[in-house]
Amino acid sequence: MLKKHLVGWLIVVFLYPAWISNTFAQSLEQEAGVRRKLEEIVSKRGIGAKARVTVKLRDRSEVKGYVTQMRDHSFSVLDQKSKQDKTISYSEVTDVKGKGLHIAAKIAIGAGVGAAILVGIVVGGCQAGWWCG
Repeated sequence: MLKKHLVGWLIVVFLYPAWISNTFAQSLEQEAGVRRKLEEIVSKRGIGAKARVTVKLRDRSEVKGYVTQMRDHSFSVLDQKSKQDKTISYSEVTDVKGKGLHIAAKIAIGAGVGAAILVGIVVGGCQAGWWCG
């Protein structure tokens, strides 16, 4: 009986650190993925007065303003209320939302409107008999 318990405890003692290190490595990978995603969102917004963002932090506070600087592990936001530049680490951030649309979205909307106008001209011209016989 004692041998069974001793073997069981030895298995736990030797396997538990391996399991913990594996779990810790997975959590670090997930955190790095989230950080890369946040960096991408902030970099897409750009820098300057047109790069308005709302940043939600882990302490459940929000910073609203525009991005003034981007670094490897942090970025700075000029708070619109206090008019102070606040440096925020990516590890402090839970969410970043921007005001307005990304440039790619604006281009896509413009292309869609242009295509709709072109289709309208072609269909209207065919019905009026200008072309399409």
